[in-house]
Amino acid sequence: MPPAALPGACLLKRQTNRMGRCPDKQEVTVARRLGAQENFLTLHDNLSDTKIRLYYRMPTTSERQSYTSRRFVRKGKKMIDKTEEVRLADGKKILTGIREGDFEKQQGDTWVTFSSDEKSKLYDPDWKNRVEKDGADLIMLMAAQVFEGSAHVADSDDEDDAQDESGEEESQE
Repeated sequence: MPPAALPGACLLKRQTNRMGRCPDKQEVTVARRLGAQENFLTLHDNLSDTKIRLYYRMPTTSERQSYTSRRFVRKGKKMIDKTEEVRLADGKKILTGIREGDFEKQQGDTWVTFSSDEKSKLYDPDWKNRVEKDGADLIMLMAAQVFEGSAHVADSDDEDDAQDESGEEESQE
């Protein structure tokens, strides 16, 4: 089962606003956790009009490099865009779980919830393939966020820029 939400793990479009706060939540100040095994991304699914949580591991540096280099392939004088294929394949590799209750599968005439948690009575050993088959768009969106949007250049007017390394305010004259 994925761990409880870590401070700073708020993500709906972007992790935090410019002031380091999750929208409508308390202030968060957590450093990037290198080698963290579990992270999550909360997406708004327009098809079900619900929030869906996907759990993932951080890709390694070599996985990031591979992802970037495989997105476009030269074939003769043409460049072929393989972004969707690469997003799906690499997103599936880093996908480690789903929140129980976010997905349902059809069994006969009924729809039943399934889980990626081996300890759950709703566990489906084929959960990842089910999500890939009918929710590939969600996996690709997660991959785009994790591989392509994990950081951005900070604005020069951010609060952190006004502090020196000792944490004291610099005078701005």
